[in-house]
Amino acid sequence: MNLDITVLIFTRNERENLSRLLPYLARYIRQFVIIDAMSTDGTKEICEKYGKVYETLPLGYADPCRMYGISKVTTEWIFYLDADEYPSETLLKALPVIIRIAERKNYYAIKVRRINYIKPGKALKHLFQSDYQVRIFRKGCVEYKGVIHEQPYVKGKILILDERFFILHKAYNTYSLKAIKKLLLYAKLAGLMRGNKKVSTIFVLGLPLTTFGRLIKYLIVKKGILDGLAGLEATLVYILYLTLVDIFKAIRPARLDFVSQAISKGKDLNFLCKQVR
Repeated sequence: MNLDITVLIFTRNERENLSRLLPYLARYIRQFVIIDAMSTDGTKEICEKYGKVYETLPLGYADPCRMYGISKVTTEWIFYLDADEYPSETLLKALPVIIRIAERKNYYAIKVRRINYIKPGKALKHLFQSDYQVRIFRKGCVEYKGVIHEQPYVKGKILILDERFFILHKAYNTYSLKAIKKLLLYAKLAGLMRGNKKVSTIFVLGLPLTTFGRLIKYLIVKKGILDGLAGLEATLVYILYLTLVDIFKAIRPARLDFVSQAISKGKDLNFLCKQVR
């Protein structure tokens, strides 16, 4: 299969995941670009067997380096993946047809459903299952400008694939209290990005009511309760994250408002990404 597409992956100490993911992907796609944040576990050496590796200074999050990574791709199409994500074989086998359809109908990006696994063998079948993300796109047609958990701006039509084609996300360290350090970092960054501090202040002042409302939303309305203990844990962790975002945003010093102001004005924060020379 000679697709004009490159897999783009951002890494930091992902040797275990990539030692399985890259050989699997290489059966279907030939070109890889890996942006590695100075891994210390041998990740870089594994990646160099499959494609070009570029090193950046570690930030603790990859988002500001997305545009840098895109700039290193030379093919027309890009397939962006995290190291803990595994595209289904149905998706990989159908890629040539999907790309041809997208080109014929003038689509610039493709959204793919992501199925989240909170533990090995335990998928969230109800909670977060409307998780569709832009992961396949034409170079030059997508922009990332923020710091964390940002949906890209697409300069054109988006094709949404049906549920036969999906990505498995091994989110073992995403919806778990074991990842509290990472949760705090992401919440603080999200608090910097978002505007409207008054709304967050109101949320914080009414914290018990806000928390109860969110429990109803994610456990009952979004059916997290049907996922059992895994759904309960994921719900509690996500609500904790949302609460921390509100708190960080409400108490954010005025001197740090420039981040949310820059984003609201359409400016990018990609200058945070520094290549290792």
